[in-house]
Amino acid sequence: MIQLFQNILGNALKFTDEQGTIQTKFFSRDKDLIITVFNTGKHIPEEDLKMIFDKFYQSKNQNILKQAGSGLGLAICKKIIENHGGTIQAENSGLGVTFTIQLPER
Repeated sequence: MIQLFQNILGNALKFTDEQGTIQTKFFSRDKDLIITVFNTGKHIPEEDLKMIFDKFYQSKNQNILKQAGSGLGLAICKKIIENHGGTIQAENSGLGVTFTIQLPER
């Protein structure tokens, strides 16, 4: 789980400028733990949203700052979450991007 949060929060920091905002929320819903991470970084192109959790995938969109990385961070997050019986999704929302993690309570 430490690796999960390092990757998710690291991505949020990487793609949010100095004046931007990162918000995390934790709450329970229907016996699941829901974690949201919102950042005011650039939107992810719609065609990329389906693939950002694939190994080695990096957006080709020139509007997103080119950042050093292997393209493995979100794939690792997805695998960790799935190994715990959960799901992760990303969506453009408002002025940024929201990642939603759903984990079953144990």
